Amino acid sequence: MADKSISSISIIGAGNVATHLAIALFEKGIPIKEVWSNHPNNADLLAAKVSAKVCSDFKHLNTDVQLVIISVKDDALLEIINRLPEGLSAIVHTSGSMDMKILKDSAPKVGVFYPLQSFNKNEPMAWTQVPICIEANNDPFTDELFKLGEKLSKNVQYINSTQRIQLHIAAIFANNFSNYLFSMAYDVVTKQHLPFSLLTPLIKQTADRLGNEDPFILQTGPAIRNDKKVINGHLDLLKAHPDAQKVYEFISDQIIKKADQK
Repeated sequence: MADKSISSISIIGAGNVATHLAIALFEKGIPIKEVWSNHPNNADLLAAKVSAKVCSDFKHLNTDVQLVIISVKDDALLEIINRLPEGLSAIVHTSGSMDMKILKDSAPKVGVFYPLQSFNKNEPMAWTQVPICIEANNDPFTDELFKLGEKLSKNVQYINSTQRIQLHIAAIFANNFSNYLFSMAYDVVTKQHLPFSLLTPLIKQTADRLGNEDPFILQTGPAIRNDKKVINGHLDLLKAHPDAQKVYEFISDQIIKKADQK
């Protein structure tokens, strides 16, 4: 039986996700044929790293590649799709929040290749631990995307668009919002001339405790004890940080309510 593995790819985008993905696939021996970006300098840099050509115009995008990966900002995705040339055989996007249906008329094979992680061009990525969420419009293409994902990660799963969008919301709570809370903590301690590093062992321990159960069972602190004296004392001290005070009060109230419901 012929090998159905994807063996040639073009990348549309040169941001954080596109850069990590292109380099990781290239390092696994998959040729990256072309790179396009709305920012030509970024396309030049990424193309040089993966021995690819730079595509300067969508009209000249190579239609012979086995897969085109679109990895751009969500608000640019529809415009990019509408500009794609005819004749492409397979297209995926990497968005956590966009339905696969947005690609339905773009190629015979369409899908989603969503790596669930926070990416930064300048930080290395342990790809084997990154969950890759796959969706496709037919079973053979699903198998091809699974094989592609398994070249990078030990955790490849089929997740439909409805599930993926909800997963993306959860990821925002787990990563983006928690990081903002870390930033608030940073502001509080640094205004007292204390190093943020005092908190990092606590943050790491909190993350290390997480398993597959409801994290609420691990909840500690004054709100879970409904210790109003401590809470009110903290709120009084946070008058100098009104935004942090509002967040502290709201989250404490939510913890108290959820504890009562349990």
